[in-house]
Amino acid sequence: MALAVAALLALCLAVACGPRATEPDPGARVAIAIAPLDLPGLVDVTYELTVTNDKSGVVWTRAGVLASAYGDGTGLSYVGTCDAADDAQPNTVAVRIVSLHDADGVVPASDWSNPTAQAALTRDVTCRADADVAVDFDITVARRATQGFFDVAVSFADIFCSAKFDCDTTAEPLRLVHGPGGERLPSAVLALACTAGPGQDTWLYMDDLELTCAGETLTVPIDGGPGNLYGASSPAPAPLVQAMIFRGLEALTGAQGSLSKRYVNVALAVDFDLTSGPCALTTHATAHDGELTLGQTPAGTYPVISYEIPLVNGAGDGYGCGRMAIDDPAGVPGDQVATTYVTTPPGQQLDVGFAPVAPSLAPSRTGCQTGDTPPTGLCLGVCALVAPTCVNGSWICDGPGHEAVEVSCDGFDNDCDGLVDEDDVCATSCDQTGTCQTCTPDLATANANRSAMADIDFDYDCNTYLTTLISGPDFTKQITSAGAVSTWYGNANQNMTFALVDTDPANRRVVVTYSCCASCGCQAKNGITLLYTCNTTDDPECGCAGQTHCPGFLDAAFITTSYADTSVSSIVSPTGLAAGPGNRYYVGNFRSDMCTNASGCVACDASNPDHWCTPSASNCCANHTMGRLVEFTLPAPGVEPRWRLAYDFAPEQTIGLASARDGSVLVGTYVNASQGKLWRYDPVTRQATLIQAFSAYVFSITQDRSNGDVYVELGGGSPKVFRFLEDGTPATLPAGVPSDPSGRGVIQYAPDGKIYRLGFVGGTITTWDLTP
Repeated sequence: MALAVAALLALCLAVACGPRATEPDPGARVAIAIAPLDLPGLVDVTYELTVTNDKSGVVWTRAGVLASAYGDGTGLSYVGTCDAADDAQPNTVAVRIVSLHDADGVVPASDWSNPTAQAALTRDVTCRADADVAVDFDITVARRATQGFFDVAVSFADIFCSAKFDCDTTAEPLRLVHGPGGERLPSAVLALACTAGPGQDTWLYMDDLELTCAGETLTVPIDGGPGNLYGASSPAPAPLVQAMIFRGLEALTGAQGSLSKRYVNVALAVDFDLTSGPCALTTHATAHDGELTLGQTPAGTYPVISYEIPLVNGAGDGYGCGRMAIDDPAGVPGDQVATTYVTTPPGQQLDVGFAPVAPSLAPSRTGCQTGDTPPTGLCLGVCALVAPTCVNGSWICDGPGHEAVEVSCDGFDNDCDGLVDEDDVCATSCDQTGTCQTCTPDLATANANRSAMADIDFDYDCNTYLTTLISGPDFTKQITSAGAVSTWYGNANQNMTFALVDTDPANRRVVVTYSCCASCGCQAKNGITLLYTCNTTDDPECGCAGQTHCPGFLDAAFITTSYADTSVSSIVSPTGLAAGPGNRYYVGNFRSDMCTNASGCVACDASNPDHWCTPSASNCCANHTMGRLVEFTLPAPGVEPRWRLAYDFAPEQTIGLASARDGSVLVGTYVNASQGKLWRYDPVTRQATLIQAFSAYVFSITQDRSNGDVYVELGGGSPKVFRFLEDGTPATLPAGVPSDPSGRGVIQYAPDGKIYRLGFVGGTITTWDLTP
């Protein structure tokens, strides 16, 4: 019989990206660190390491890298170059495990299951100047043991499992299952036994068995029994005659202490008069030394035992399987008990858990039931804003802007896996290696065009946007990563001040506030307007069709206001802009004058939280401006914009706004001359949570999209730059971030993984390196 010993192998790759170069530069390096392996008797490991660039060119490869030569025999550190050229991104780091070594030499390949046998484990990284990127590989390796099936009283570090399937009819067949008349029938037997290390609990997880015949699948519930699953009042579904479940818990004693063995055995009998062709039986199982959340395999790469059994032969007149031990070399897909590997995310959720308790206690379904309270932290990203729902026994995550597979390059965690814009590629400080292209904004050209600029933003095509606050017609400039500059003017003498780039990757519109003071000679109403970078030649549906400039700004604000209140920041309302996933937009210190107070009108205020105002509706007028955070939508051909009150922070004034990668809105406020606050607004619950109070108002906010860290710059005081972890915990500033820069500044996270700071108004644009 064959058993598998599973031990944790943690691989952590710390990748340092260096300066751009046509050929790999010695300063552009990857530092590969592999943590010591926790596998009994292991004295050395041989690896193959490879780095390639995006042009499918091999930067370097090294075979025969021994842990004993570059570490302590079980751990390894290796430094090599990476290709930092702009057109070579991302680089790919690949790791293969070539061999394991114990005191007797090379461990035979037949004695362990290599997760890199078919393909290397890879991570994409962006190699760039003066930045490090950490890439983690967590692998659990399954190794064959030599003990018999139930002889598990042995000494080892981690999980020990044995698995087999037996329906051999070449000799005397197994007869375990009773037929309706009490006779014993030829039977097929599935067996699984696992134990953790000495003194550890053993948790066993298994899927229900699925039997598929002629395209129809029936389920054998693995949590049924113990004993016979079917009786006279609940007969077995055809073609089964009966199924029996045996499960138990055994306490064993090994050389290093007590051991806890969990086992599950299943016996089946088939009525071959009811089968006319082949039937396949499948299930999966794994084990752990602790409880798995919802039966989900642990983070990283983890072994799962897969049963793929041809239970009934092609003629349908007998069993089609023999005796199968785990990882038998004779096994093939569809006819094997094999160690397979899954990677989390997305991982694999198994149906039933068997806890390390007395066998008389029933196993538990790992899924959910209607009415269950969802576990905390289950749904990440934009799904964290909405409570998960139980559908068909599984928790389902959803939220504004949710995508089953991340395809949008928009700065949000749309697929709710904790990573941003990665499309299943790990996001790192060398960000945008998945759904977004790798790029670096043109800082020099941006600085050459910074005069009178009050706001800075980026799209994920690496274009920089600068917007003015000047006397006379204002404008926005777009600067490509190659240094090309486009300028779009407003259609009136109207202070713009705040701008943001639409996060919709298919429509890079720019939203701008008109924030002109009452005595400044404004030629148009304040409000919110749009810059369309599309044109009707290439896009007949471009929303600026019929306007004076297309591409260009709309001739007038699409939501207007006559209330030009001045905030403590000396900026006239409206103040601040933010964009959320799913085409949600927010503006601060705003109330529209598109209201009538006509009979029967409905106010867009806290008393009517779900009411949206539109330009053509009979809207009631709001009674104040400052402190109002307003949610709005953008106009489209034939579609009116809408707006409603999101949250009223009054008597505080909203000054700085920023979108968070989970879809919430970070709001900075002015309370009084000696106090400001940072809030997190949840657009689903419509509630705001205080993160931190300060001794000055919050002027600007941004978030590191790769790890969720929040950076805040105050409008005064010292220090005035602060960092918070995504959960709101205060954190130390990285060495590359000044705590007290001169003057006021607008800060914005950029696609190259740095923060860009624009001195307000027209000041120098500097970059902050976020490397710890």
